[in-house]
Amino acid sequence: MEYKINSLPIDPVFSERSRKELKIYYDWYIGSITERIEILITEIRKKEKYKSISFDYEPETLLPLGEWFASAVEIRQRTEAELQEIVSSLKFPVEVPKEELTNKTFSLALDVGMYLSQVFLKQFDDLNWTQTWGRKDSVDYGQPVLSPFQKRVFNPTRMMVVQAYGVSRGSGNSNSLSELFNIWAQMKLTGGFDKPVHFAP
Repeated sequence: MEYKINSLPIDPVFSERSRKELKIYYDWYIGSITERIEILITEIRKKEKYKSISFDYEPETLLPLGEWFASAVEIRQRTEAELQEIVSSLKFPVEVPKEELTNKTFSLALDVGMYLSQVFLKQFDDLNWTQTWGRKDSVDYGQPVLSPFQKRVFNPTRMMVVQAYGVSRGSGNSNSLSELFNIWAQMKLTGGFDKPVHFAP
């Protein structure tokens, strides 16, 4: 079965969307989690080495998931029109990368973020979904996030897109997903990043 790329209900330039549109996106996102994770796991199990893994939302499953995701990240060349649009929107001149993640990679990042969110929710009973508002220039504006993490929120989609970019530019690795979870779990349990956290298998 061919992987089904996410069909978002709105254009994901969140700062330009109305609250009504953002509410539609939020409801779509929360309502799609179960189906999208099933689609993700079906895609992962196309590779023989992952067929026997039980993706049961335990932290240790993030190691094989992260390994698979790192291998699945793909890039494409940006068109001249895309490059010009980005350059014209910049307040200061910077070098714009000529590569971009593929639509499939963006879709996988969303799906992997959904799975990661369920790992957090299974480990921490006080976490809940919420939608961020505040300033429109916030990177999390209008998006589904998990809260509370001290005074922060966790945006699984943004985190996984960042990881995908890291992999595409050589700064990510197969352990990045597990490391990301451990960092935020440590913050949740200890209020900081100075004490290690280990989850028993």
